[in-house]
Amino acid sequence: MVFAKYESCDPLAAGKISGIDQLMPYYVMETFSQYTTFVGIFVAGIFAASLGTVAACLSSLSAVTMEDLLVSGMNIKFSPEKSTRYAKWMNVGYGVISFGLIFLVEGRGILQATLTLNGLIGGVLFGLFCLGIFVEKANLKGALYGGIISTLCVLVLGVFALTFGEDESFLETSTDGCSCAVNSTITIEANESISDAWYTSIYRVSYLYYGMIGCFLTVFFGFIVSVLTSLYDERRIEKILAAERIQQNQQSSLSLIHISEPTRQAEI
Repeated sequence: MVFAKYESCDPLAAGKISGIDQLMPYYVMETFSQYTTFVGIFVAGIFAASLGTVAACLSSLSAVTMEDLLVSGMNIKFSPEKSTRYAKWMNVGYGVISFGLIFLVEGRGILQATLTLNGLIGGVLFGLFCLGIFVEKANLKGALYGGIISTLCVLVLGVFALTFGEDESFLETSTDGCSCAVNSTITIEANESISDAWYTSIYRVSYLYYGMIGCFLTVFFGFIVSVLTSLYDERRIEKILAAERIQQNQQSSLSLIHISEPTRQAEI
């Protein structure tokens, strides 16, 4: 609907808005400005939805950090008062980090940035579930190291794609249908930093594939690490059992020597 309305009069090209993220609010204000309180309800709904989601995510991050990493993982005990205080400060810290991520996606569509981050993290989590369900030889080390390796891979892919990747392409629009005169200058700069080398094709992978890539890498590396660690543990157990058998044989031989010594003395 937005594209059909502004196909012949692009607000971004006409200079009416300065960013692509302003297109939806501009459409609402221009289309529904004659209806009282509608624009206010729209803005309030956006803020309510975003704040509710952000608050839930920050609270979940702080709770997982406290319970799963510090208490269960590192065996650090906290009193209820200290745990509540530390969780609040972690909320503030995660909020600052989340605010800093805005500068990575500045000038790009927020939908692409959201789907990119969800794909980078959600794909790895889905891969861990798939690894545990479908791979019989999966173990704790495979899931841990496979998740870490795949997370690093997809994070490097996503960050480099956002930093050095090519700009996304859009459908063609014009300003011929604008009712007023358009005083804007559109410049097209050649992106010379991206060459035609083979590794630059990685940056052109669609962000919609990040979840699938993260899931595949998690299952792949998790399976390999699980198999290698299982073989290592089996050989280690075999060495321990072999050493125990040798020790038992030595002890049994010594006991036989001690038993046969009185017999020899009696014969003598």
